[in-house]
Amino acid sequence: MNLKMWGNLRLNQPSDFIQANQFHGYVHRSPYDHISTFNDIFNTVKISHVTDDALTLCLLSFSSTGDALSWLRSFPPISLSLWEDVVAKLLKNYFPKSKTLKGKVDISLFQQMHDEALSEACERYQSLLWQNPTHGFDKGLQINIFLGHLHAQSELIMDAATWGKIVLKTPNEASAIIENMAYNDYEFKEERELMHQKETLEYNA
Repeated sequence: MNLKMWGNLRLNQPSDFIQANQFHGYVHRSPYDHISTFNDIFNTVKISHVTDDALTLCLLSFSSTGDALSWLRSFPPISLSLWEDVVAKLLKNYFPKSKTLKGKVDISLFQQMHDEALSEACERYQSLLWQNPTHGFDKGLQINIFLGHLHAQSELIMDAATWGKIVLKTPNEASAIIENMAYNDYEFKEERELMHQKETLEYNA
């Protein structure tokens, strides 16, 4: 891939957006997240007589910095000509199998913490899934892991909301119930905090 050949190509605003979402290669930054954001931005860019592969490879140099840019430049010119090849190499280098295994373990060991609200537990679990996109768990198993590691009280509330056992619901039905319960829990918590703030202000007035 020859980065220099694009020196006279004027990309202006799209490259500005890409540079604002640069990938450094940091351990805490998911390359999957970067690629997803990159593709969203790239889909807004089209240049006549320039192939998608050539354009993505050009823009990738703008979206990389630090260790990631050094890694990109380590490849000989024109050695990377297809976007899918770059993505495969990027994921292999920055999201190895060991990271996938750790992510699967973290998800499997999820547990609702003491005094953690249902909405907070749900958000934390969703974050684990999002941070580890290669976990390989289907929706049904994701639901079972989450439900199996909730407090007994949370499980009772879930079952009461379904007039039975939530584990007997289909994955889509259970997912909708969990999302609705988590949303209601969040709303209740917000209202409770606002009421507490109001009472505090009235007491101090």
